[in-house]
Amino acid sequence: MFMPQCEPVAPKLTRRSGGSQFAIHESSRLHRSICDCGWVRRLEPDEGLIHQGTEPSFVGVVLSGVLRLQKLHKDGTYRVLGFLFPGALFGSPGRGVRDCGVEAATAAHVACLDHRTFMALMEADRGLERTFFAAALDELDAAYELSSLLGIQRRDARVAAYLHCLIARGIGEITPSGRRAIEFPVPRRDMAAYLAIAGETLCRSLHALERAGAIRLIEASRIEVVDEGKLRRIAGDPQPARPNVRDRCPIEISAR
Repeated sequence: MFMPQCEPVAPKLTRRSGGSQFAIHESSRLHRSICDCGWVRRLEPDEGLIHQGTEPSFVGVVLSGVLRLQKLHKDGTYRVLGFLFPGALFGSPGRGVRDCGVEAATAAHVACLDHRTFMALMEADRGLERTFFAAALDELDAAYELSSLLGIQRRDARVAAYLHCLIARGIGEITPSGRRAIEFPVPRRDMAAYLAIAGETLCRSLHALERAGAIRLIEASRIEVVDEGKLRRIAGDPQPARPNVRDRCPIEISAR
C-alpha cells in the first residue's frame, strides 16, 4: 500500500479566526474531523499521491490546489479522468485496488487520515455520513460530465462545453466590465488530456471561440467570457450546465 508522507496537521491547520493557512468552513464536520485527526501534505505539480494499481490506506481532502485522476495505459499514453478541487474527498475505504492514480495537477495541500480512524469517526457520528455520501454523488456527477463532454464530436464544441462547466462551477471572477474572467484551474496539457484532444487542437479551438466572439484570450491560461449565450450555443447546450454536488453542498474547506 502507498502511504502518504505527511506532517501532523495541528501546526498547519487552525480555525479561520486564528489566522491559519487554511480556512475550515464551520458547517463541515467531516472535513474538520479529517484535518483534526490526520496529517497535511504539500504536493508539487505532477507529484504522485495514490499510485495506479494500489489500494490506498487513507482518506484525503483537498485543501488547496487541484489534483487529477489519471490512468496510464500499456502503450505509455495516459488519460485524465477528472479533477479534484478544494473540498473534494478521495480515497474512500472499501473500494480495493484503484485502476487510476491521483497526482497533483498544480501545487496543492491535502489532509490525510488513515482508513481505520476514518471509519471509527463515521461509526461514532452518523451525521458525518451525509457529507461522505455527497462526495460519492460528486464522483457520479464527474463521470456524467466527462461522458457528456466526450460525446460531443466537434472539438470546438467540446472545448466550449468544458468552459461552460467551469462557469457553472462558479470558477473565475466578474471583471469591472461585468464579464467573467476565468483562470484555467489546471495546465493546458491536462485540459487537453481530459477532453481527449491534442494540445494543438485545444489551442486552435480556443482561438476559434475567440473569432466567434464567445471568449477573449487574455493570457495563455486566462480568458474572458464575452458572450456566455453564444458559448452555450456552440457547445450545443442551450440550457445552463448541470451543477455538480459541490454546487448543491457548498465546498467546506478552502484555501485562504
